Amino acid sequence: MPNLGGEWGSNVFNFIGYSKHVQKRASEE
Repeated sequence: MPNLGGEWGSNVFNFIGYSKHVQKRASEE
């Protein structure tokens, strides 16, 4: 069972933030 509060959780938040960043850039073009 992975530690959801550790690196895995951080990777999820990083992925969500990256996805929002990409969507924002795409909407500006």
